[in-house]
Amino acid sequence: MPENNILLTRLTQNSKQTTGILLVHNSTTDYVRFSTIELPWLNNKKMISCIPPGTYTAKKIKSYSFGWCIQILDVPNRTAILIHAGNFYTNTKGCILVGEHFGKINKDSEIDISNSRKSVKKLLTYFPSEKPFTITIRTAISIK
Repeated sequence: MPENNILLTRLTQNSKQTTGILLVHNSTTDYVRFSTIELPWLNNKKMISCIPPGTYTAKKIKSYSFGWCIQILDVPNRTAILIHAGNFYTNTKGCILVGEHFGKINKDSEIDISNSRKSVKKLLTYFPSEKPFTITIRTAISIK
């Protein structure tokens, strides 16, 4: 069975959040797509910034706070970076939120993501074991 990996492409950024598209892919099949929200780039500062673009090792873990999710390992100067459920940029403290679609759920002016819990469950089905895999994060936007 081919191994699945993740590609996250960041699309937009403002002073509060970064949006992106996460693809699960392998060498023999099509991909599955999710929407993502992260914090903006603020020099990789803990709890307030997204992580730097790059290729990292990741694995499925069971978090005390979020249940089953994905942890991104070996991020320079950072620990406990997760891909977990959340619909609003205020639901993350430096982690990656995954959902089904972009939209407006609450009354602020920021983009939200829908069906996040359902999306995390679907994402985890592509990683049935706790075996490490690769996540590549790239930026399609200019981050200053």
